[in-house]
Amino acid sequence: MPTNPFDFSTGAVLTAAQLNAIGDHDTSGTPSWNAGISAGNATQRLAWAQINEVVHFELEFEAGSSTTYSSSAFNFHPVNSGMPAVDSELFYYVIGGGWCRPGGASIYALQTLVIGGNIYAYSLTTSATRASVTSIKSTEPVSWTTSGNFYIAGEYKTT
Repeated sequence: MPTNPFDFSTGAVLTAAQLNAIGDHDTSGTPSWNAGISAGNATQRLAWAQINEVVHFELEFEAGSSTTYSSSAFNFHPVNSGMPAVDSELFYYVIGGGWCRPGGASIYALQTLVIGGNIYAYSLTTSATRASVTSIKSTEPVSWTTSGNFYIAGEYKTT
């Protein structure tokens, strides 16, 4: 998808097709995992749309029998996944949320973050005094199995 496919300059006339295409989702990408997941035969769906400098995305992941996990935080790189780059000024930035079921049973809330241009999912943990987040990985929020799945969505500014 081009960075700015529309002429929004003063006096420009947009066609119905151009107006209808604003925010169309691109579903051709596949997450390019930096660490944490070796997808194997997992089912993955990555959809994103860019409107001016804002990118909206959602990712669904369902592990398969050959999916493996490591002790590294689950994260993927947007550009290597076919998405626009994250604005380099956004180093630690909360961009959305989601949920996960590591063992196919209990559901845990997630917070989606950008860290150094990569997209991470963090699990929310609460205590009597505060809430905190921990990156999801092979043992967080509990041990992941080949029936694990998660969904994250968010938006970020691109360059």
